[in-house]
Amino acid sequence: MSNIQIVDAEDSLLETKSRDEIDFANDIYRITVLWVVDGDKQPLITKRDVAMLGEKDVWAPSVVGTVVDMETYRTNPLNEIANQLGLDDVQLRAGQKQLFEGERNYFCRWYLAEIPTEPDPETEEPAPVPTPNDEIIDEMKWTSVEELKQDVADNPDNYVSTMNESIAALEEMIAP
Repeated sequence: MSNIQIVDAEDSLLETKSRDEIDFANDIYRITVLWVVDGDKQPLITKRDVAMLGEKDVWAPSVVGTVVDMETYRTNPLNEIANQLGLDDVQLRAGQKQLFEGERNYFCRWYLAEIPTEPDPETEEPAPVPTPNDEIIDEMKWTSVEELKQDVADNPDNYVSTMNESIAALEEMIAP
């Protein structure tokens, strides 16, 4: 099992710990959130347990991962999108990084990956299709940003507790 990176308040690596060793009240760890959007900028959301946030059976951004061992903020979402959605060779665009403090303390770095909905015009290769890993993801669906914002406002308990912050990061990354 991989060890999770523990950092200080400036996000400098201090050590790694197994999940069982983490003192959630005091340790700060790193996570990444990757929004996958289609050619129309519609985000993919996934229903899952988000263990590192202590939340179960909630809708979350496309891919969520905890930075472990020798990973970086950049390599983690690439590994996680392959593992969680079966997508390889995606281009990432980095968004903001934010420190969340509370019952659990962590830095979150957001990323965006746009996947085409049409075949590649040069190679005629079909557009990639996310294939959820059913050991991690219970459901997935495409939605519009506006529909998502409204549903989070109407049904906040159905979503990961940081969904509003994640939507704000998404909107910033897809803005022209």
